[in-house]
Amino acid sequence: MTSMTAKTVTTVTTRRGIVLLALALLAGAAGCNKADEGDCRKAVMRIRELTGTSNIQAGDDVESAVRSCRGNASKESVRCAMEAASVDELERCGLLGKEEIEAIKADQEAERRRQEAMRKKMAPAVDAGAAAPVVDAGAGPADAGAG
Repeated sequence: MTSMTAKTVTTVTTRRGIVLLALALLAGAAGCNKADEGDCRKAVMRIRELTGTSNIQAGDDVESAVRSCRGNASKESVRCAMEAASVDELERCGLLGKEEIEAIKADQEAERRRQEAMRKKMAPAVDAGAAAPVVDAGAGPADAGAG
């Protein structure tokens, strides 16, 4: 099990705050044509997936976001969020502002760099230019005392 550093906790907290803000914006995109619970749940889960917060336990937050979505969001904004394939597409849906998008992208890039550094650290150190050790198959243990 991995331990969470202060930076990871800060990143998770930042992401969670951004997701909650996005969900509030989703809720604020009110219209006469309200979305149903199933679509709102799908939109909330999609936003969490795209922002990298889907693995964070947030049961009460999700339920609150679904209720808010049902009461306030238009079918169009919910459908847009459900179908978004990237954070950029969420931005086009009008659910996130430029600052939120930039923060999410910065978090995602930092996470990508962290994972890349871990991969490099875990990879065996191989010097492609170094010659392999020579092993003499006919050599045996040193003959101490033979004679």
